[in-house]
Amino acid sequence: GFLDKKILNKIVLSQEFIQNMIVTNGALIQDNLDQTEVIYKQSVNLKKLATDMPPDTPGTEYMPVLREADTMRREHEKKIAKSQSLLAITANMYKLDESYGLFRHLYES
Repeated sequence: GFLDKKILNKIVLSQEFIQNMIVTNGALIQDNLDQTEVIYKQSVNLKKLATDMPPDTPGTEYMPVLREADTMRREHEKKIAKSQSLLAITANMYKLDESYGLFRHLYES
């Protein structure tokens, strides 16, 4: 009846919203992982640069380079943590999407 149509409409809108969020999160996660990879490569290069420097050479920026590499490593860890929480949220959204699908099936039949 009328109520079923109204409920179905809300379910459809909610499901569409969730599906858009899943797509958006997917893009965010991908972007985050790309940045993570860049940061990781930079930190590895900096560490290598620092290790290749003879520490006793006057005027070499040994410690600052190591510190920068360390900062990047921490940044890298933060980005990984962010990706992991986005993945967890998105996994729950998939479950929600499934539930909405079941509700739709009930109200459409």
